[in-house]
Amino acid sequence: STTDATGATVDHSFDVSVNVALGSAGALADVSVEEGADADVDASAEFTGGTGDYVYTAASASDANATAAVDGSTVTVTGVSAYTVVAGEVTGDAAPVTITVTATDEFGGTTTSTFDADVTPVLGNVDGSGGPSPAGASAVLDHFLGLSTLTAKQQTAADFNMDTAITPFDAALIFD
Repeated sequence: STTDATGATVDHSFDVSVNVALGSAGALADVSVEEGADADVDASAEFTGGTGDYVYTAASASDANATAAVDGSTVTVTGVSAYTVVAGEVTGDAAPVTITVTATDEFGGTTTSTFDADVTPVLGNVDGSGGPSPAGASAVLDHFLGLSTLTAKQQTAADFNMDTAITPFDAALIFD
């Protein structure tokens, strides 16, 4: 209440809304996604507090390996490349990519949670081109002959007939 110099009094009242702090459960599960494919992660149960009416965003630590997009509370991870490629050459297997999901409530409160996305190669994509190719077939033959060594993910992609052995037959299937 406020009183002026003449003794008139005015009462004021107002409501205060306290925004409960946002939190995350840290329970978003890691995903494995093949190059060119999508994996969906539901973030709806991950966050608590605030107003409960969240807007979600997501970001990838490496768009060269995996991208992240959001529709409602669904985070869609798209596999881009299973490899680290420098100057057109595979230099190693890409490590799992960290995806950061941010929830923002209607008062602007935010919190984040993360999960990892491991990108696996498409069968036959031995050379990092995105699919079977003559260069990939050649890399398989070089590996079979002991002229080069393939990374773990390249070996997975090289076993085109999935019989657990990398042979010239795999190279022929990749070339074809």
